[in-house]
Amino acid sequence: QHEWTVFTETSGDASAIVSHVANLCIDTAGISTSPGGVVGDLPGLIATLRKASLNPTIKLLVGGPLFEHSPHLAQEIGADGIA
Repeated sequence: QHEWTVFTETSGDASAIVSHVANLCIDTAGISTSPGGVVGDLPGLIATLRKASLNPTIKLLVGGPLFEHSPHLAQEIGADGIA
C-alpha cells in the first residue's frame, strides 16, 4: 500500500523546515520562493536539508516566479528540479 502525507511549513523559518526533514523520512520536499523572487540563502538551506535528511536520496524541488523565469537557477543552487 502506498500513501502520501503532505506537510506544509509556511513560517519561512529555516530551522523548522530542517526539523521536518530531519525527523521524518521524506522522499520529496519543495521550497517556494516569495513573489519577489529572492534566492537568499537557498543554496545553504538545500545543502543543510540534504545533510539533515533521514532519506539520503531525498529530492528537493524549488518553485516560484524566480524559477519560472530562470529555471537554470535551480540546478545552480543544488535543487533537483522545479515545480
